[in-house]
Amino acid sequence: MGQKITWAAARQYCSARGGDLATFSDANTYAEYLGYINSVNTENIPVGVWIGGTDEAEEGVWTWITGELMPRGPPFWGSTDGYKPEPGNGRAGNCAILWHPDKYYVHDVHCTYTDVVPLCQKIYN
Repeated sequence: MGQKITWAAARQYCSARGGDLATFSDANTYAEYLGYINSVNTENIPVGVWIGGTDEAEEGVWTWITGELMPRGPPFWGSTDGYKPEPGNGRAGNCAILWHPDKYYVHDVHCTYTDVVPLCQKIYN
């Protein structure tokens, strides 16, 4: 599925290819990304996928790298143990990941977590 890297390294990886980490503003785009991830991960390898969301600037305010607010709640954000809604890691988790154990719902993790591959999108000017 690709090289497993930190969130910052994932941004550099995407930038070197003319893009940045993926963002989405609606359920249709999110579903397209999920379809793509599942099509390339046909062996169901347990790896997370970095996306371009963070709350590093202000704890609890999740924004995309574009500055737009991230969508919150279902159908985007997952849950821990099936009941505790994400994001749930407070200051320990400031970067957004599509979490494999939760069928690629969005979770917050530490930005230096490395069992993750980037999902890049092309930047068009």
